[in-house]
Amino acid sequence: MMRKLATILLLALLCLSGVWYYAFAPTYDPLPTKGEQQSFEAKGVPPGSKATYDLQVTMHKNHTFSAQATIHVTNTSNDTWNDLQLYFIPNMFTKENAPDLTTPGSAAIQKMTLQHQNTSYTLKKDQLIIPLRKPLSPKEQVTATIAYTFTLPENGLRFTNEEGNYYLAQWYPMVATYRNGWNKQPYARSGETYHTAFSDFTVSYKAPSRYTVVSTSADDSAQKKQVGTLTARNVKEFFIAFLQKPSVASTKVGQTTLNVWRTSSNHENEQQLLQTASQALSLFNKSIGPYPYKELDVVLGNIGMEYPGIVTAGTIYRQKKVSLQAKKDTIVHEIAHQWFYGVISNDPYHDAWLDEGMAVVATRLYSEKYPEPTSANPHRAPATRLTLPVNLPLNAYPANLQSAYIYGKASGYLWNLLQKNGSPETFLQSYYNRYRYKEVSSQEFKRFAKHALHLENDDAFRDWLR
Repeated sequence: MMRKLATILLLALLCLSGVWYYAFAPTYDPLPTKGEQQSFEAKGVPPGSKATYDLQVTMHKNHTFSAQATIHVTNTSNDTWNDLQLYFIPNMFTKENAPDLTTPGSAAIQKMTLQHQNTSYTLKKDQLIIPLRKPLSPKEQVTATIAYTFTLPENGLRFTNEEGNYYLAQWYPMVATYRNGWNKQPYARSGETYHTAFSDFTVSYKAPSRYTVVSTSADDSAQKKQVGTLTARNVKEFFIAFLQKPSVASTKVGQTTLNVWRTSSNHENEQQLLQTASQALSLFNKSIGPYPYKELDVVLGNIGMEYPGIVTAGTIYRQKKVSLQAKKDTIVHEIAHQWFYGVISNDPYHDAWLDEGMAVVATRLYSEKYPEPTSANPHRAPATRLTLPVNLPLNAYPANLQSAYIYGKASGYLWNLLQKNGSPETFLQSYYNRYRYKEVSSQEFKRFAKHALHLENDDAFRDWLR
């Protein structure tokens, strides 16, 4: 009798545990079957280099900046290196390299050391090359320290001064990835031509008293002071803004603190935009996967752009003023990039369609759940037929059609592929689950899509992927 009763209780507990699982288990992490786990292995593109950054930046009262970057670089490729190659994008906004700017910026390297010894370097446009005294073998590390000064241009692109607010995008020397040679493309103002690996950052800052520091790090909101140290782990880059007496509206979305910052030059209702940001963050948590950081900042200034832990959503490229609805659309799109770019990486020069197309698909999921009168889509495909594939390098497209391909055509084919062969949400969840903190190429995406959507051949990709 007792044995029978124990058996009944055990069965009841098992049933209850099953009910609990299906009622409360997270929907963002669909588990493949045992056969699927054995038959498919996600293969990220190796970055070839690994960097750890210790950065110091001071904003002086005359609006000049002084900085020092100590960068520990590890060779994770199979080759031996003879030099280091980095992006130094502040140099692209000087009078020499941006003669079209009425008020250009400045950039000057004061001192360069390698392994604590003075060293030579070459700087041409945004390409900073540091020769190595002796070859660096695989798995070996070297440390470079670069002291420099800069000012920000007016009407720059991302790296800019707007009405006394300073947006420091790509403001430090950034180590390039390595692919049978340094994967360094020339800087261009159209699209993102820089590509970095996931890295760890420690950033010490000093700011004048009337400025608030907002950044990639979740540490900034807790400090609210003019001198501090910020950290961020496993992020692709580190953005920091010095905002002049901003106002902020905040809320909690799950365990994430969401802040919407409004500068004096913006007049939108931040509470209304906070609602949009909150809805987007909540939806993407459920439809894609868990947001990876403790904080998300939305800054209603500067051009719409994504950075880890923070987005800007002031204007759209080439447009000075945008409607409230356009800002809502921009906020949703840039928040979607926290998953596609921020956590799943891709080369934005060779495979720009991957994060942009995915972000537009995620934005479409949002618009279906929260329909509003949509603003004009700046990336809408033109009436002419787009005959090129979407996964060409950025310089392969006519300048006036670049966005039409990597946003418009890419997202259209992606959406149709996912709708025809299942659920976009289910696909995005599985994709995110498998490729978190990996870099995906077009070839790897196609390999995964064929597996996840049970496609037997390449027919579904022939009209849009090379």
